[in-house]
Amino acid sequence: MTQAYSKIVQPYVDALNEILNKTVTDSRLVTLELQRDNYEATVFLITRWETKEIRPLELRGGNWLHFRQQVVEDGERLNVLEARYIFSHSDDVDDEDRHVFRWEYTRKPPGGHVPFGHLHIYAGGLKHTHFPTRRLSLEQILWLVVSEFGVQPKDDHWYEILKDGHWDFLRRVRDSEDALLPFP
Repeated sequence: MTQAYSKIVQPYVDALNEILNKTVTDSRLVTLELQRDNYEATVFLITRWETKEIRPLELRGGNWLHFRQQVVEDGERLNVLEARYIFSHSDDVDDEDRHVFRWEYTRKPPGGHVPFGHLHIYAGGLKHTHFPTRRLSLEQILWLVVSEFGVQPKDDHWYEILKDGHWDFLRRVRDSEDALLPFP
């Protein structure tokens, strides 16, 4: 994978970094180019990339957010194909014993049985259960980890920052029918 630049994707990544860096982390996201056979357009991966490997975002207080989004350009718009956020007590994405929850969104669920947006809980044997949700904003995930899981915010105005960012998210997705549906 190599770092990539897109005039459509970069402002979005900059906005994500601004929200993250004002509220819970000093880690930075970058854009990488992916090869996906089933898309004609270039697919971009947004994640933290350091020393030629994908790394999680280091959150204040010793926890981690494994962050991945796959996006494509659609004219002058950006479409999120997939998003995955894993909140964990470990920087190892494979250390599921230390994961707390995983939220995922996919524009084209496999086989029609997986909800567009869904939550996995790593407790009580529930990690394989797809709890249907609407499409969530990154700001909602960050609110959850600060409010419920003790991640220390960087700014006393973290709530207002996240709320403003969430309203921006709602304006962008309001015309997207699949953002409102809990299942395909």
